[in-house]
Amino acid sequence: MLGSCYSLFFHDSLNPDQGGYQLKSIIVPIICMAHTMKIIATPDKNDQSLKADIKKINDQFQSKGYKFIPDYSDSDDLVNKMRQLRNSDPDYPCVEELEIVAHGGVTSCDRIWIKNIVAFGQNLKSVVWCDAASIYLSGCNTGLAPYSSIPQANVDVRSLAERLADAMHFTQGSFEVHITVFGAVGYLWNMHMTGDARTKAAKSRWGYIPPYPESRTTTGSDCYIGFKNW
Repeated sequence: MLGSCYSLFFHDSLNPDQGGYQLKSIIVPIICMAHTMKIIATPDKNDQSLKADIKKINDQFQSKGYKFIPDYSDSDDLVNKMRQLRNSDPDYPCVEELEIVAHGGVTSCDRIWIKNIVAFGQNLKSVVWCDAASIYLSGCNTGLAPYSSIPQANVDVRSLAERLADAMHFTQGSFEVHITVFGAVGYLWNMHMTGDARTKAAKSRWGYIPPYPESRTTTGSDCYIGFKNW
């Protein structure tokens, strides 16, 4: 978050009326860059099906410059723990990135659901964000529409990630933060933080599961689709 900082400079100035030099001061505005924070979170540190991901996070989050929230009971608890992390830092940083690593689907990212996504977004706005920030919903298919992508009357075809971006809409004077929410474009392995994300359009475990519209098999940053809040 950019803030306004000021420095006080003193200089000598010739003053003929006073018959010599006079010490004067001038206040010069400079731009200050705030300290930033990246957060990665999982809903349950004891979830055996996320065991490999949680181990990766534990092994790498510090070297990658992240703070780790290992478990949260619901979306409200996650936001509260984000605020606590920020307030416990003596530099009072702004949050630059949040990544949630969880089981996902087109309608949920573990304890975050379509039915509470608007409330979650409104609550997230209470966090001190940097001027430009990112949120990664690192769960399967979180960037894909829950229904056919063909427009239909009275059917909301926005993905979970897009709905969250819309719930945190940039508003002049009240929420002047540019946030991009990223959702996965298929069945996801690994995560954004570790740089080794990969997706598959279809899944064959427990029988064949056909791909959602616009899903893809890919790796790296291409595993995610971003939705802007402005």
